[in-house]
Amino acid sequence: MMVVNILICPVSFVKALGIFPPTDKSHQVQSLRDVVCRVLFVDVQYPTPSTATLILKSDHEWHCIMESLDDTVDGIRYVLSGMPKNFVSIHWAELISGGAVIEIDIVGVTASKQDGYIMNIIAKSNVLLRRRRLKGRQKRKKQLPGLFDPNFRKEIRSVLVVRVGGIDTSVTNSLTELSDSVFGTFGKKQSLKSQYDACSFGKLEFVQAEDKGILHGVVRIIVPEVLSGVDTGYVLNKVKKIADGKIDLSEESYDHIIYCMPPGVLKQQKVWLAYAELGGQRSVVYDEWCGSLSALMHEIGHNLGLYHAGMGNETYADASGYMGTSVLSGDGPLMCFNGAQSWQLGFYKDRHSTIPRAGLPWKKNLHGVSQYNLTRSRDTVIAKFVVNEGDGDLYFAFNLASGINKGTRTSQNEVTIVKSDMRETSFIASLSSMETTKIKINGGKDELHINVTDIYVNNSNVDVLDYATIEIYLYEENVGMD
Repeated sequence: MMVVNILICPVSFVKALGIFPPTDKSHQVQSLRDVVCRVLFVDVQYPTPSTATLILKSDHEWHCIMESLDDTVDGIRYVLSGMPKNFVSIHWAELISGGAVIEIDIVGVTASKQDGYIMNIIAKSNVLLRRRRLKGRQKRKKQLPGLFDPNFRKEIRSVLVVRVGGIDTSVTNSLTELSDSVFGTFGKKQSLKSQYDACSFGKLEFVQAEDKGILHGVVRIIVPEVLSGVDTGYVLNKVKKIADGKIDLSEESYDHIIYCMPPGVLKQQKVWLAYAELGGQRSVVYDEWCGSLSALMHEIGHNLGLYHAGMGNETYADASGYMGTSVLSGDGPLMCFNGAQSWQLGFYKDRHSTIPRAGLPWKKNLHGVSQYNLTRSRDTVIAKFVVNEGDGDLYFAFNLASGINKGTRTSQNEVTIVKSDMRETSFIASLSSMETTKIKINGGKDELHINVTDIYVNNSNVDVLDYATIEIYLYEENVGMD
């Protein structure tokens, strides 16, 4: 899903809306020209009919956020309908950066309890891309992915959890339980805070939001209405209106806000599990999934700029890390992220190796992320082969199933190969010792050979550095390795 924030707007637009504060009635607004929005991409997860414990289906939407107009409309989010596919394809990198601004013509705006807030783009109208310099916390949120310097010690980011309720429904987990799941406040060993701290080796720390009315990083907001069957967008905008003047829920307030929705609240009249802004501030999670470690890691991963970890046509099929499927469990699984996403986050940046085409043949040991602290400066945790034809680079990692990554759910103790263009990653293969795979590159003209010649795992001593030896060469350069 993508979120768009309106920054500049003609006065006629504000007057024409006529729907603030939000009401329970459906409204339609006439067409308007030159509406300017900041855009974010938000992904929505839905359950499948076959299971209630795994997130296996997804969709996305483009949204529009009202911003910097006046107190009554600041922060209003709209589902933006009709984004031209060609425009999205051409400007994808800018649109998901968290800082892109577009100018659009809209045919109308609707608002209702059942469908939330929808802004419809005029068919075949021109969409213009503008640029905007981010400030303050918006800039910090955008800058995190892949920008850790090897000498940088720690990034500290604030998190507010909002426990939403209505007169007919409330979140299953208590305020205390939510604080424990996110921060480990009351002794919970596995939490969002502890696992990101572990996977980053102390480079990323989440801390509790602090302000009047916030207790242990959590605030409770009750909407005095029946919320069963009501859309999340409507509820969120009601929450913001109730909070105004009491709790700051603007983008300048906290680095991340996790909204825990009560049972019965719908998304576009559908049962849903979670959604989050890519490179943005908000994560919205359905009821008991707010206590799921993997769901929290997944949604905050979107906020940090990560997209999905897929395999073939399955969006969530790479279960080696948190950007694949999520499990309804508060205690695990303990794992981190696949090779491409680990590279993007930059947690092990001083153990990256880039392999240019001219650098082949290439042979080296790979070490698991769980033993990053045992490696030396010359060692490699993640390797990237640069594919020059824009088909997505290849990332190689040793998926060591130990310590902070002991719960990885696929390809344990194997070398994983993932392709990524910094959008959705695609799992290509995993190799055990003495296994080989071949990958076509350069439009199928060349063939990359990857051999795993040895894997060493010492289960009896966690202080012994494990490794997988990998060699890579082009078929046309089938020469002996030193």
